[in-house]
Amino acid sequence: MNLLESNKFSLILATKNSIDNLKETIKSIKLQDYQNFELIVIDGYSNDGTREYLEIEKRNLNLIYISEPDKSLVDAYNKGWKLASGDIISPIATDERLFDKHVLGNINNQFNLHKDKFFLTGNTAFTNQSDEIIEIIKPFGGDKINSKFNLLSHLSCETVLPMHSTFFKRKIIENYKFDLNVKACGDYYFLANLLLNHNHENFIFFDRPILKALKTRVSSSYRSENFDLMIISKISSLEKFRASNKDLFNQKELNSIKSGIYMWGVEQIITFDNLNNQSLNYLKLAINYDNKNKRASKFMKFHGIEERNGHFIYDDQISETNLKKVNFKCDFFIKNHHTFLKRFYFKFKRKEFSFKTDSYDKLLDIKIGNKKTEFDFENKKYWIKFDIFLIKGRIATSKIMSQKKNNEYQYKEKYFIYENNTLKIFYKLDNSQDLIFRIRNFGEYNSRFILNDISIYYKD
Repeated sequence: MNLLESNKFSLILATKNSIDNLKETIKSIKLQDYQNFELIVIDGYSNDGTREYLEIEKRNLNLIYISEPDKSLVDAYNKGWKLASGDIISPIATDERLFDKHVLGNINNQFNLHKDKFFLTGNTAFTNQSDEIIEIIKPFGGDKINSKFNLLSHLSCETVLPMHSTFFKRKIIENYKFDLNVKACGDYYFLANLLLNHNHENFIFFDRPILKALKTRVSSSYRSENFDLMIISKISSLEKFRASNKDLFNQKELNSIKSGIYMWGVEQIITFDNLNNQSLNYLKLAINYDNKNKRASKFMKFHGIEERNGHFIYDDQISETNLKKVNFKCDFFIKNHHTFLKRFYFKFKRKEFSFKTDSYDKLLDIKIGNKKTEFDFENKKYWIKFDIFLIKGRIATSKIMSQKKNNEYQYKEKYFIYENNTLKIFYKLDNSQDLIFRIRNFGEYNSRFILNDISIYYKD
């Protein structure tokens, strides 16, 4: 039931040659049980039937559309922002959907309950290509009074406001502008100016999913080739913001913020492409800008990266061709965290595992058994190899450095998100205590894989 005031919503949708996705997005908007809204579509002069489709849809809902070439996605959203006449405004993309038919009604009620608040941000449900929900993410980890959510944390990308699951009171933001000089991340400048005058206390943190978004390579946010442009755009907007707010921070602080932007690139890319030349280059730039960046130090420690003479040293880049298999029998034991006997380890045998649990829940622990005395760590280097076929879902593997009560430390985590894929995962064994490993979900409820083999290799 809606409360007293009926806020009008302006939903801004930018599109170009994406008619199938566009139809699904508009369908989710038409299904709303709260109908006091306008939909503003900015079409980049598509040639796939988008204009003809929108002309028909004008008969069915309060739709305004423009079809003309855009300079960028930022330019498109800026056009829509200017046309908005609603009390509440929010952008939406063609690979996103309103979560269910109650979204706008629920948000209207929230603004009526919290009349002193200017903005609302809610949870995002991520889906795979089959439209299955794989995880639900809360802004800032679900901390409703996150003190880190402020201007500095935004500029350094330590906290990132989910723009498309955020709703703004139009009268509060109508004087805040996008940066039209960049091709991507134009909202970085917009939010910087907003957070110059507002903070988390002005937000409603609505603990329900309000948006469904695609989490695949279809989305530009999950393609590493787009990050150069995004980082360049953020830094350009940062310089523009500083030029009009010169007393906010000095050159050292500016460099620290730039370091944070590069660390954001590192932290994003590693989740779908693991350590690669691009993420390591960003890491080097982050350290060049601020060699005391705590995020960089923590990242390097977690992933086992050392810096020597300007070069990064880590042990991921290894293959069987450079190694020999050990000539002693080694037993491996598996603990399944989702069985009745979850406290016990059982001897490894090739097996298919299937899980339906929390999207980041631990699944299996693996340990090397009773042959520790056979290892010659003084004269040889050892690696363990996991041979896994990932059928469905996303998983992460890591070392477990200690399993003492309340003192468990995961280390050198690696991420695997491509289904129907054979994984050959190597970890270096540093000492006789370094013999326990974990497999967990990585952002998906359902995971299914075959643990084909575990083996030990060495190098003299």
